Amino acid sequence: MNNQDFTEHDPVNMTELATAMRYSRQTVYRWIAAGYVPEFGHRTSIAHCKAWLRNVYQPVVMAQKRARKLRKRIRLGKFLHVNLSKSGASLFVGRRGATVKTLEAAGQRRRSEYLEAA
Repeated sequence: MNNQDFTEHDPVNMTELATAMRYSRQTVYRWIAAGYVPEFGHRTSIAHCKAWLRNVYQPVVMAQKRARKLRKRIRLGKFLHVNLSKSGASLFVGRRGATVKTLEAAGQRRRSEYLEAA
């Protein structure tokens, strides 16, 4: 069957599902690892998969993306501000684009320093 022959409610296997939805098979198997349960054992309908993506998977992915970007910039004056993030705090002097980093939280090491130490 070509992907034009599938309707939303036809049972399809995972390869046909990936073709019909224009995703890779690897992406479909990632959904299964994330908790998607096919409707009919090893077969499912396109509508069932789309409903799962819309109601379960996408809200979780979006929440994870929002959680990664925990950053806050606090202004202490015209040219002085503190950046707070998950990894720590740092103090900057200067305006946007032309700042000098003056202070980093104690015990914080950059990724490049970890690579050099290894």
